[in-house]
Amino acid sequence: MARILLIDDEADLLEAMREALCAASHEVTAVSNGSYVVRGDTGVDFDVVITDIIMPETEGIETLTYLKRHNPGIRIVAISGGGSIGATFHLRMAERLGAFRTLGKPFALRTLVEAVQETLTQDDAEGPVPSPAAVSRDPQSKAG
Repeated sequence: MARILLIDDEADLLEAMREALCAASHEVTAVSNGSYVVRGDTGVDFDVVITDIIMPETEGIETLTYLKRHNPGIRIVAISGGGSIGATFHLRMAERLGAFRTLGKPFALRTLVEAVQETLTQDDAEGPVPSPAAVSRDPQSKAG
């Protein structure tokens, strides 16, 4: 079991991801914006942070940068649909800033759970896991 902070501004997706991670026996705190992190409102240390990149107020790159500056060993999974320029640009930037894993939306919920497990078991010396060329897409998932 891991303590996970989940950040996404899409309410339905946030709830679907929270349910999938809880079903995998993780303790999940779900918030709709990175400002919760930057303001220090979370009040708990997390094993993994999953953050969307494009969000209002405090977006994912700012959140990721803040987290890495204050806790360099934090394990982060970055997710993005990419907005107007596509997910690849944002996810590559997140990798450069220290995300252990990235996923382009839409993705299967089981892919998210697997990404968390890989992130938890990866040796710090190995560095971030490169993003797969093709992201699993599951029409039955709500991750979109």
